[in-house]
Amino acid sequence: MSVATCNVKPYKLRINVQPVLVMELFAASLQQVEKQLVADMHQAPKMFANATMLIDMHSYNPIEKIDFTELSAMCKSHGIAVIGVTNSPESMLQELQDAGICIIPKASNNGPKDKQKPYNNKQTKTVTQSVRSGQQIYAKEQDLLVLGNVSSGAEVIADGNIYIYGTLTGRAIAGASGRTDSRIIVTDFCAQLISIAGVYQVIDTVEDCGNRAKHIYLSEGKMVMEGICQ
Repeated sequence: MSVATCNVKPYKLRINVQPVLVMELFAASLQQVEKQLVADMHQAPKMFANATMLIDMHSYNPIEKIDFTELSAMCKSHGIAVIGVTNSPESMLQELQDAGICIIPKASNNGPKDKQKPYNNKQTKTVTQSVRSGQQIYAKEQDLLVLGNVSSGAEVIADGNIYIYGTLTGRAIAGASGRTDSRIIVTDFCAQLISIAGVYQVIDTVEDCGNRAKHIYLSEGKMVMEGICQ
């Protein structure tokens, strides 16, 4: 074996930003969870295709205890990979560890808005061409400006706001770091999926999704979509 071969690294690590579905779990039986999940998958099949999911126990009230091993297996049977649990109560940590469930550090975006991590609002990442199917653009700690279309199968992500001066038929994820005051503004809207700070809306459930300019933001934790007069 040559010296050159010995010096070749077997792999390279990199950070890859991918959208992860977050299931905020309340008090419910496994049967209730599966029933709701199947209904959601029927409503928005594209969003759940080969999806990864994080279980958030921030609002969990274990009136009826759920077996997380069975929950993970149930999700897997529907093609969804559970990557771990976050915001779990101290009393359940040992149970989760014994079940082999990965425990993700508590999310930092559950606190007051003024304690959210600031993003670099002095700079905007600008894309001067259309984003094609299969492409992903991420503006880390910045706003994102797209001067072109975002095609079906493409994805644009920003920790701040997203502005699209073109047609959006792909996915737009604003406030990726948890900023609830982030907004999406697009001149021609018909998206596959939009999300702000973890609150999502899919094309299957968006009403009046014509080719219109839209201003999208959160109000009291709910997605608001307003038409913009042109």
